[in-house]
Amino acid sequence: MKQKKSGSARRIVCLVLAAVMLLGLVSSALIIMVNAASSSEIKKELTGLRSQQAELKKEREALQAKIKENQSKTQTLVDKKSDIDQQISMTQASISNLNEQVQQYSLLIANKQAELEASQAEEKRLNEQYKTRIRSMEETGSISYWAILFGANSFSDLLDKIDVIQEIAKADQLMMDKMKAVSEKITSERTELEQQMAELDVTREELDQQEQELEENVLALLQEYDMVDECIIGSMNRGILQRVKELEPDISTVYIAHDLGEDDYDLDYADSYSIEGKNLTADMVEAIHYEGKSVYGWTANTSGAMRQIVDSGADGIVTDDVRLLQAFLRENACRKAFESVY
Repeated sequence: MKQKKSGSARRIVCLVLAAVMLLGLVSSALIIMVNAASSSEIKKELTGLRSQQAELKKEREALQAKIKENQSKTQTLVDKKSDIDQQISMTQASISNLNEQVQQYSLLIANKQAELEASQAEEKRLNEQYKTRIRSMEETGSISYWAILFGANSFSDLLDKIDVIQEIAKADQLMMDKMKAVSEKITSERTELEQQMAELDVTREELDQQEQELEENVLALLQEYDMVDECIIGSMNRGILQRVKELEPDISTVYIAHDLGEDDYDLDYADSYSIEGKNLTADMVEAIHYEGKSVYGWTANTSGAMRQIVDSGADGIVTDDVRLLQAFLRENACRKAFESVY
């Protein structure tokens, strides 16, 4: 009876071990499903963005054809400006789409890296578990399954031992299958990660190209329409202003910024500055004027904000409310203090 009880106990231990291993498999599957769902959503978003990019490309090509046709016609200044605005708007939409693709690829890669790290950790855990099993067999001495069976004291004991051997063999096979599956999963995840990183690089290259084309195409239109002297290129992106100046040195540029650092007052590619009004000070204006450049304050939509810009000695105000500005200038009798209002 004791032997039978012992056999039953061993059988229960084996069943518990198998159950724990199965639970480990289920837990891993759940984690993978959660990550896969997230990655699936990102891939769906990327598919939509790529489809939009293809449509934008067709629209840009159609616009280019239209602009080329318009160049052979007599156009008003408003018509020319409309062509340029459409060119900018269409290219910016494409750039925005590519920026979103870059962000989505970054998220997808982060997810895949997390999945890969989880799989590598699981592989390490299974290897340690397998090593522990091997060390245990070495310490206790390797006993064949036949020796165990022939050591049975009775038929009932033999049945118990057969059950134990089957559970141990099943647990060993389950571990081996799991190790193989994790190894294959790691290989697959590495391949997919490398592919996603390559796609990200291609998207970034396309983004860089379109950003460069935006500057070149806009300047080409300004030159074609003889509007270089009538336009000002403003941007918060210093690289854009620098490239614009390299392509067309005669065009006026304005560097738009929230604030300025010590090395920002003598930018050779900025003819003037537009600074956020709340950060604009008399010292800042004086330093910019010292470089022989104009400075404007943005965006002043209250009398208080306009007053701060006026008190700083700036050359102009950027506002969304021209009527308020006109009333402010009348009330404060300081219209002559400004070279321009825009």
